[in-house]
Amino acid sequence: PGCNTILGNVRIAGADITSLQGLNQIQTIRGNLEIKNNSLLQQLTGVENLDSVYGTLNIEWNPSLQIINALDSLKFVGGFTFTISFNASLTTIESLERIDSLGGSLRFIQNDVLSSITGFQNVRIIDGNLSIASNPALTAISSLGIDSIRGNCFITECGLDNLVCLDALRIVKGGFLITANPKLTSLTGTNTLQSVGGLTISSNALLASDLGFENLNSIGSDLTVEE
Repeated sequence: PGCNTILGNVRIAGADITSLQGLNQIQTIRGNLEIKNNSLLQQLTGVENLDSVYGTLNIEWNPSLQIINALDSLKFVGGFTFTISFNASLTTIESLERIDSLGGSLRFIQNDVLSSITGFQNVRIIDGNLSIASNPALTAISSLGIDSIRGNCFITECGLDNLVCLDALRIVKGGFLITANPKLTSLTGTNTLQSVGGLTISSNALLASDLGFENLNSIGSDLTVEE
């Protein structure tokens, strides 16, 4: 399109789509952006000028997608979720340093070979959940900059050996679940946390007895610690 604003939703899905260059003038999407079920799409080149998505942003089920590095201008996602999930070849998420506002949940779920995530350091509040789940190759996440999560926080079935990525986090209104992370040896990164709605730490085979959370002074409901 020859415009820079789309007032409705954008859905990109197809077996023969290999490029997003047709979107290179788009700066604002007032609805949702869905990039889903594109079997040949390897990268997101073409959305470098996208600044704002007022609805949800979902990047899912793109089996050939290898890297997310074209969202350099993105600052705002206002919808229920920003989801990057079920992308079987995705190894790297980067170029999201400018994003500073999320209206809902942030989710990274079941990207089988995803090894690193950088960006999000300017996001202070997540209005929904933070879910980092079922990414077994994920060993590196840069400091996310998040101060408060108004929903739940899930760190489960990932390859992380510490939680330094959460070193700015002070408040989780809902539950905080750290479960089934086979390489997790330390909870370094949790010592800024002051309040959680509930806390579960379980099935982290290599986790040392030092549980971290040195400044945690309020747990709203249950505390569960299991091997």
